[in-house]
Amino acid sequence: MLAGACGSAPRGPAAEGERVADPPGAVRATLDELLLDRDAQRHPSDGGGRAWIEVAEVGPAAEATASGHGRWTFVYEAGPEGIAVGGMVFLQVSPFWGWSTPQVQAEDAPGYTVVSTEAEGLVLEPETLGQQLLGIRVGGRSLAPGEQIRIVYGAGLQGARADRYAERESRFWIAVDGDGDGVRRLLPDSPVVEVGPGPPARMVLTVPSVARPGEVLPLTLAVLDAVGNAWPVIEGDLALAATGGASLPESVALSPEDRGRVVVEVTAAAEGTVSIEAHGPSTLNGVSNPLVVSPTLPRVYWGDLHGHSGLSDGTGTPEDYYRYARDIAALDVAALTDHDHWGMETLSESPELWEGI
Repeated sequence: MLAGACGSAPRGPAAEGERVADPPGAVRATLDELLLDRDAQRHPSDGGGRAWIEVAEVGPAAEATASGHGRWTFVYEAGPEGIAVGGMVFLQVSPFWGWSTPQVQAEDAPGYTVVSTEAEGLVLEPETLGQQLLGIRVGGRSLAPGEQIRIVYGAGLQGARADRYAERESRFWIAVDGDGDGVRRLLPDSPVVEVGPGPPARMVLTVPSVARPGEVLPLTLAVLDAVGNAWPVIEGDLALAATGGASLPESVALSPEDRGRVVVEVTAAAEGTVSIEAHGPSTLNGVSNPLVVSPTLPRVYWGDLHGHSGLSDGTGTPEDYYRYARDIAALDVAALTDHDHWGMETLSESPELWEGI
């Protein structure tokens, strides 16, 4: 194996015990931390038990609204190994995109969390340990198999603030350090919520950039919330008009089943530059990108070749990433480029996640 760096000559294999020089920009401390976690020995009780959402008191169970506030109650039930005195249960809310950090100090602040149990003699010590991370230490006696801990996230007056981006399969990660040695493992099936979009706030119109005279083109109309989340429920007619040489229907109807997205056929007529306007319900208005009608200009294609899903430090599922790129942004090409070691689960050691991508 050869290793090199920008501006340096290649070097041969490292001698035994020698560390090859890091490439420019490498963060050795982060790599060492990842390797330490990967190689740590897990006790059989680490990652034991199960957890579920008991109540979502704002809206239907296991749902949230982007940037909205709510309250969610989780129940953790100890597995066959239980949890020893000094062991911990962790609630890790997604550290990206704005979820409130679970905290136990300020009842009148977002993210206030109440932890309780009906198990006699058990003492629980909850503490915020980091960004969106709550740890609950077990004391008094061990948590026996089948005994439960209730975690009410957003128990205060302001509730807890949800992710500002809509996404399916947004997880509240539960992890367990069963023997208290500081090494934890995620539960294999942590609770999931679906974060829906906020109210309709803007409309985006997209047509190809170049067309031939007489060509029939797709016009994608997408109603979004204030931060660009797609698929809100909206109903009503959109009035359409084109400036320049193009023909299209005078209006199109949006039904609740369309979830704010519809495609209309546009016919490019004479050479020139075309733009399309749409006016809809709730004062929603939009103007398309310019469309140049020409018999000779080269085609223009649009793509996004760098994006992350919730499998690393992005949001949503891989399927929804591509769905948004195709059906909302109307891109011609897209690529998902998730980090392999920067999510709650390590992709390099999760064949099923690689297969999903």
